[in-house]
Amino acid sequence: MKILSAAFVLLTSTTFAQTDLTLLSKQMPEPRGEIRVLTQFIVDSEMKEVFANIEVNDNLATTFPSPHIKIMTMMSEKVKIEGMTLNGDEVIYQAPVSDVGCGRIRKSRVFKKSTLLLSGKCNLKWFIQPFKGKKHLTIKFSTK
Repeated sequence: MKILSAAFVLLTSTTFAQTDLTLLSKQMPEPRGEIRVLTQFIVDSEMKEVFANIEVNDNLATTFPSPHIKIMTMMSEKVKIEGMTLNGDEVIYQAPVSDVGCGRIRKSRVFKKSTLLLSGKCNLKWFIQPFKGKKHLTIKFSTK
């Protein structure tokens, strides 16, 4: 019985520690081809803020004059993630329950460029859903 109650406490504590924050909810223009959504974290080291960079591309396959794919940017947004900051070289999200370490800033070996190495605890998820006959894009930030 003690093992069952300990497992229940562990399960409920991890459930409440997860965060799901909607960053963007927007109606999209009608695509003519296949939709491709690119999301990434951008760190401003001077202001110590973290942003989500969102780009929606329309990949249109054409056959004239020769077969190729034409990529058109439909939407490009940069959204600040509230509560996510740069502390030294570590990116931390200050959740209501506890702080979550999302990753560290390191210099790349070859180009010596600052790069965010994610820990896997923070994610950007996207969903495209129909809403009133149009496509609706939702971007969510979640922690584990």
